[in-house]
Amino acid sequence: MHKQLISQYRSWLLLPTSLLFSMLLIVWPTLSIAKWYGLVIGIDQYKYGNHQQDPHPLRGAVNDAKLVRDALRDLGVIVPDNQVLLNAQATREGFIQAWQNLQQQIGPEDTLLLSFSGHGSQEPDQGVLDEQDHLDETLWFYDFNPNQPLLGRISDDELSGLLQASKAKRILLVIDSCHAGGMSRCMVAANCPSYRGGQRYQIPDNALPPPTTLPTLADRDRPMERVTHILAADKEQLKIREIKMPNGAYHGALSWYWVEALRGAADMDRDGIISRRELGQFLERKVPARIATQHPKIEPKADSEILAPSAPIIRILWQQDAKLLPTLPAVKVVTEAPADLYLTQTNGKYQLSAGNKILAQLDTLAALAPVIQRFRLLRYLWQHSKTSGRLNLQLEQGPGPHSPQQALQFIAANGTSNYRALYLFNITEDGHMQRFFPMQKYNDPTQIDRYPYRFPTIWPGKPFGHDLAIAFGCQQSSPMLDKMLQQHATDTNLPTITEFYDILEQTPCQIGWYSWQTTATTR
Repeated sequence: MHKQLISQYRSWLLLPTSLLFSMLLIVWPTLSIAKWYGLVIGIDQYKYGNHQQDPHPLRGAVNDAKLVRDALRDLGVIVPDNQVLLNAQATREGFIQAWQNLQQQIGPEDTLLLSFSGHGSQEPDQGVLDEQDHLDETLWFYDFNPNQPLLGRISDDELSGLLQASKAKRILLVIDSCHAGGMSRCMVAANCPSYRGGQRYQIPDNALPPPTTLPTLADRDRPMERVTHILAADKEQLKIREIKMPNGAYHGALSWYWVEALRGAADMDRDGIISRRELGQFLERKVPARIATQHPKIEPKADSEILAPSAPIIRILWQQDAKLLPTLPAVKVVTEAPADLYLTQTNGKYQLSAGNKILAQLDTLAALAPVIQRFRLLRYLWQHSKTSGRLNLQLEQGPGPHSPQQALQFIAANGTSNYRALYLFNITEDGHMQRFFPMQKYNDPTQIDRYPYRFPTIWPGKPFGHDLAIAFGCQQSSPMLDKMLQQHATDTNLPTITEFYDILEQTPCQIGWYSWQTTATTR
């Protein structure tokens, strides 16, 4: 039986990719992986405004949008270019079209992040008469027309109607503008380019209606349960000042520190995820420290609801010309310690290390991206394991290097007795994912009897290099993990942090990992 398992697993690893994928489709049912989508808006230039007339131009809203876009993409949030609306792209109709296109993609298990940076204002309460001060808060889009104030803007009632109609399981709404405080339930000089906000406009009786009518929702009916409002101010009458940040560019303080939070600065307990309480405490501390008169608002607040995973910047020490490196998201190149990773060139190879552990030996710098993404995923899983518990994953034959002629056996130990739905998969140096266990084809158990558990024997196969084996011991079988392993078995696009986040949110798992090396050379 043992020899048969060796033969089966060796055959499995050497199967052509197309046949492997076909077998996975037969074995595992069609499932939906939860996705994260982003829609990002930034408006500095307004069609009908100038420095002397509302809406006056801004300096930092487009900077905000680009900063948020990059941070979301680093997390694995789906933010294609057509979901990033800047300046003239960000008309009212352009936003509605982008929103509608997005809603066609979003499923009931998905997460939506909507970010707006630009002018906000107020107008007399209309339609749904729900405001105590008789004023609706509005967001001004690129085509806002002061002479026709119903055009080019969206009211808080309309925005709430859109959120209510969305199928998304969870929505994060980030509004970095004046009067943002009213969006959850400044007035400034028109020639001041450093403040976000426009004067209050009366709506004449003959005002033209917007081309597209949107559903509306009253304040008292807003969907607070699944929507987290992250707003620039806790008061509706407040100037929102743009300020030069450490990168030398102008930004809104909320957007800047929201991105810092996503980069890990708000993750107080270092568990790889950001709760509403952590984000609220972080923003309430950081934003007023930068702008004393600004106090951000989060609703609901002060609870343990999880908002997002975090993806800290990775520092790579590289003492040669940084221009030689490919574009690497969420990576900062430094020339002296401390650093997370160390990149050196030796004997014609590029070696990437974390401390004294070699992660990869590469022929070209172009091959860095999947190794860094693998490190990013491991760091997230390591943070998660500090709260969920860690499996002790070992390779009986040691870290290697191991050749195809060697029979190898992984062992998982220290798992809690109610975490017995066990998985084992491998991420190769070049970013391929290989599923080792369980295999329905070979009648592998979906629940093991006890720990320690010796996995069926495997033989190393292509691609060779520095690999990372990962074990999940879950409370029950995870259809989302099955689907993720199926999806990534046929490409070199590694999973994102958000994919792992959704899996672990749905099914509690303990995690273990082991670094090992394979080689084509016979020992």
